[in-house]
Amino acid sequence: MAIRAPDFPAGFEWINSNPLSLRELKGRPVLLDFWTFCCINCIHVLPDLKFLEEKFGPRGLAVIGVHSNKFPHEASGENVKQAVLRYDIRHPVVVDEQFAIWQSFAVRAWPSFVLLNGEGDVVFAASGEGKREILAAQIEKLLHQTQLSPVVYPGHTPFDAKLDFRFPSKVHVARSEKGVSIYVADTGNHRVVVLNEQGRYLTQLGDGELREPNGLLVVGQELLVCDSGNHRILGLSLEPLPERKSRTLAGAGDIGYLAVGSVIEGAQASINSPWDLCLFDEEVAVACAGSHQLALVDPKSGKVTHLAGTGREDIVDGPAATFAALAQPSGICQIEKEALCFADSEVSAIRLYIRNWNNTAQNVIVSLVGQGLFEYGHQDGSAREAKLQHPLGCCYSPLSRCIYVADSYNNAIRVYSCERETMHTLKLPTKLAEPGGVCFFEGKIFVADTNHHRILAFSESEIHAFEVSAVEEFRGPFGLFTDGNVARPNGAFV
Repeated sequence: MAIRAPDFPAGFEWINSNPLSLRELKGRPVLLDFWTFCCINCIHVLPDLKFLEEKFGPRGLAVIGVHSNKFPHEASGENVKQAVLRYDIRHPVVVDEQFAIWQSFAVRAWPSFVLLNGEGDVVFAASGEGKREILAAQIEKLLHQTQLSPVVYPGHTPFDAKLDFRFPSKVHVARSEKGVSIYVADTGNHRVVVLNEQGRYLTQLGDGELREPNGLLVVGQELLVCDSGNHRILGLSLEPLPERKSRTLAGAGDIGYLAVGSVIEGAQASINSPWDLCLFDEEVAVACAGSHQLALVDPKSGKVTHLAGTGREDIVDGPAATFAALAQPSGICQIEKEALCFADSEVSAIRLYIRNWNNTAQNVIVSLVGQGLFEYGHQDGSAREAKLQHPLGCCYSPLSRCIYVADSYNNAIRVYSCERETMHTLKLPTKLAEPGGVCFFEGKIFVADTNHHRILAFSESEIHAFEVSAVEEFRGPFGLFTDGNVARPNGAFV
């Protein structure tokens, strides 16, 4: 017996399209993608959706995204619109208020797919990654020996920001013989932009090689980049042109997992959606958001060592490699010789990896803030009381012994005092929009203010009672100009 799909409720917000109904789509197959923009698995299937759109759209397939939010921040239509722009989603997306569409289709997980035939009947449903081929086979059956007009989405508006940043996710600052350079992961433009200390454009790196870059780290004469969309760590030479080269330091390009306790050649290692990286002694620690794991990469040999996370998505402390569970680690920094701090985004947590815990030769995971996959909020206070909402970045100040946190879905920078074991919210003189990264450098904090397409900077000396008196703003690479020759402040106090 066929199951007739319920139609979309009236009055919901639509992106890339006027409101649609299944009645007006009658006669053509419809693929529904239930997603939420915080979810790394939902991000992983976007290339599959693009493949299906390009293959079957000209033959009549309609693809519709149903955005059913996990976090309160994701319920905002404007925030969903920014995510649609960031990931260049071109099909219609409906903002599913209060899970109404999710519940009407009895969906249970992100991402989920529901395929409808031309009569509006549900003919196939599946959840999770890796469904491209089976979906293609099911769609082919529905389109066999049919002649339908190509599907057209008139509401999609391309977004081009080559003269400015587009959703910068991370920032890294380093000093060399030539001075201080600010490296910006210009994620939406798939490149790294390099600025000088005053925020003036110097050069760009990785254009044409990178896909959705995130974490950055200078090691010697090389910039290491989390090439998240290509599932690898890319090394970009900082030598002047034409000698500038690149190499894949680690990553097989797949979305697998690292075997518990494994040591593997870099070219064979599954570096699943690397989101951030930092020095850990002589090696590089990597937060693999897609596999819920931490890895260690030798920058000389490229060998990859599994550090923490069984691959299960959860917040479970204990022995790092064999027992602990992580949940989309997205920011990482070293805080002491034997300890790493990481922002575990899906459990809204700040956690530690401690090597040789209490001189027991055990490596363990310990949570400072965070309690569960659906425990989140915006609350200051003791470590036990504090709450975050999907933090994506962290950095450590050895001067104040504080951890600065990009509390992305609270649009805030939070400060965790390692001495007092308390968390506070910084008051800035400008609003933030989904900050994705923070970096400490010589007494200054740099912030990737992602949805405002800018980098902010302020000195710890400017913080009084958790209030920042002044910040610098950097836009680029050509953000000094608005209408071709009219200067706007770049690096000025706001």
